Amino acid sequence: MFERILVALDGSPNAQKALERAVVVAKGTGTRVLGLVHVRPSLYTMAYAYGYPAAAGAPGWSLAEQLAESMRQAAERSRELLDEAEAYVRAQGLTDVQVVKHAEEGPVVKAIIDTVRRGGYDLLVLGSRGMGRAAGLLLGSVTQSVTANLPCSVLIVDMDDDEAKAKEKEG
Repeated sequence: MFERILVALDGSPNAQKALERAVVVAKGTGTRVLGLVHVRPSLYTMAYAYGYPAAAGAPGWSLAEQLAESMRQAAERSRELLDEAEAYVRAQGLTDVQVVKHAEEGPVVKAIIDTVRRGGYDLLVLGSRGMGRAAGLLLGSVTQSVTANLPCSVLIVDMDDDEAKAKEKEG
């Protein structure tokens, strides 16, 4: 039924729940490929986040050094997140499924949709929210934007509030 499943990861408890659900679906549908995607900020986003005047005046660090270090840390965290997700998939017994890791950079919605298209995925699994309700209201919902433009089926995984609070206390 779903031969190629992509899971969007961001390190949040909801994304972990989405990964867990994707594994269950993969086991039950004969999935051949399980893709894992994490999107990190682009250089432009990092520069905007620092704000040039504030960053330029930081003692001992030039803006370029700060941006380079932030980009390095973001790439490292992306690799770690994808490696941890792959280890989870394998630990759940999906040893005959090909795991494809996509470490993307740039606008999250565009990167996820592009990854779905490039990889020929027929199901995208993602959490209903990653940053929380307040940030989602202010910044717009990645989940909502992705589903509005998605060329495949989507499974949106939600946590109840008690489960989400318990996961946040653990982490």
